[in-house]
Amino acid sequence: LTDTLRKNDKIILNIKESEGIFISMIDTLQAFLELPGVLEKIFEYKHFLETSSNSIQNLMQANYWRKLVTKLPNKILLPLIIYYDDFESSNPLGSHAGVYKIGAVYYTLPVIPPQYSSQLDNIFLVQLFNANDKTAFGNHAVFSKLVAELTTLENTGLNVKYSGQNINIC
Repeated sequence: LTDTLRKNDKIILNIKESEGIFISMIDTLQAFLELPGVLEKIFEYKHFLETSSNSIQNLMQANYWRKLVTKLPNKILLPLIIYYDDFESSNPLGSHAGVYKIGAVYYTLPVIPPQYSSQLDNIFLVQLFNANDKTAFGNHAVFSKLVAELTTLENTGLNVKYSGQNINIC
């Protein structure tokens, strides 16, 4: 990460070392979706959501999602919901994160059936970093790996083994 300073009308580039943790979404999703029975349950619930005309209970029942799916009829699309939050590990009950703030990015698939969706096993961590780094270096520096992986998932997808064959999921 870099930090720029201005001194006497000159820009000084100052390289600062900062560490965080990034867990590949591609690797995590591939391992999760290839677990026995997971894709089968997801496809069953996805079909239920797509054919249900009741009130909207899920992102996949919204008009936006239905339009997106009709634009890409030959692709298997699974939405991701990504969350970001700051927390302080030494102050779990405090209402505001303080000096030792950690930024956490995690995600879930809204096509996981409701009886499983809130289980911690189905909420996936993707990134941890010092929350002050986001202020110091900006969103681009902190989230560039995340954006690159999301772009890969959108454009290329991932190949998953299902019922003895490889399928591509975007």
